[in-house]
Amino acid sequence: MRTLLLAPLLVLLTTGIQDTTKPAPKKPEVGKPAPALRLNDQGGKIVALGGKRASWTVLAFFPKAATPG
Repeated sequence: MRTLLLAPLLVLLTTGIQDTTKPAPKKPEVGKPAPALRLNDQGGKIVALGGKRASWTVLAFFPKAATPG
């Protein structure tokens, strides 16, 4: 009976010791150049953000229709 109580406790303690969390990614800074991106537009054509460096570019991300968010 004692073993049945100690076994789950031992498992919980040993799994809690491992640090598997990843550091949060760096947030983009306002006014700084955006990172290089290659994305598909609504027509499926690949658009590279690197080609837009000479001008101001606004990125707007929208959720797919009929999805939450």
